Amino acid sequence: MLLKLEKSIFYLLIFLAPLQLRHIFFFLGEKFSEWQSIHIYATDILVIFILSLWLWRSRKNFSFKFDGIEKSLVVFSFFCALSLFMAQNLQIGFFGLAKILEMSALFLYIKRNFEKIYGIDFFWFAFAGGALLQSIAAIGQFFKQGSLGLNFLAESPIGPNLPGVAKIAVNGERIIRAYGTVPHPNILAAIISTAIFGLLFLLIERWLKSKKTEKALAAVVFIFLALGLSLTFSRVIIILTLIFLVLWLCFCFREKKYRAGALWAGVLAILIFAAILISFSPYFLSRFSPQNLGESQPVVLRLAYGEIALDMIKNRFFLGVGQSNFTILSRDYLTMLAPWVFQPVHNIYLLIAVGSSAGTALVLDDFGNYRGIKRP
Repeated sequence: MLLKLEKSIFYLLIFLAPLQLRHIFFFLGEKFSEWQSIHIYATDILVIFILSLWLWRSRKNFSFKFDGIEKSLVVFSFFCALSLFMAQNLQIGFFGLAKILEMSALFLYIKRNFEKIYGIDFFWFAFAGGALLQSIAAIGQFFKQGSLGLNFLAESPIGPNLPGVAKIAVNGERIIRAYGTVPHPNILAAIISTAIFGLLFLLIERWLKSKKTEKALAAVVFIFLALGLSLTFSRVIIILTLIFLVLWLCFCFREKKYRAGALWAGVLAILIFAAILISFSPYFLSRFSPQNLGESQPVVLRLAYGEIALDMIKNRFFLGVGQSNFTILSRDYLTMLAPWVFQPVHNIYLLIAVGSSAGTALVLDDFGNYRGIKRP
């Protein structure tokens, strides 16, 4: 009975993962900043329930013997905790550490339980369902060019004339990029991209035993996901999605049992993305123009964040500036700017190194190597 409850909560977590149901307890300053706030998501509560049920279920045989990847995670968490001695704001620092510990525990749970009690098919059904809702919201935001009033989902206030909102310029007109209910279009793009691969995995794997109605439903969902991804106008993620989609479908086509599904999925993807490209060609031409790339505000800010992070690492090499304190201290470098400008450095290794020390970033690198990620 408890195991069924645990599994149900886990699948609910996967479904809600693309959504943003949260309560904000506290934030620094007079204006809200995503990166300087203390909040709790509905998914955090679900994670706590899942971990509690797991600990109760395995109370008699829980193993504290960690393998290599788990030891790396423990060391990583220790360095993150140690960095709090350098934190300018302990509240934000402790909150950041709590999130790391929560996600580390969830990783441990998935690593030790997923293959034993969960099914990959239902996992992707749940995730694609949540991403579908995000895509529908994103499409609505783009055509409305503003928020949809989804305050109960913590939808960001967005509009073409609001400062700090991600936009593109088309023929001198400001056009907002789709947010869904997450803090930034790039996050939404990553979620939808993942869902696209999950959906096509289900379609290809189940092709021979799927009914026509199921295939038609998958095609409709794919249309919404592809359009939602495209309207984020996230350059890197869209390009990488298309490249890896081609490579993956070619790989699937080589396997006889997946050939029919891969061929159908490939034709569907070509038709849908071609239709989207043609329909929204002025937007893509503006967004992906090489002339606009070097001078675009996001690129300039990302370079600035990188330079700030490197300077902080040089000054506090061993313990960093404190977990989640980068955006607080970056105010000393970027003065007289709007609150939305102060964001984490857009590089995972630099972010970890500046927050918790260069050694912590090396531990993360070892974490990746253990999983078999090879350098070119």
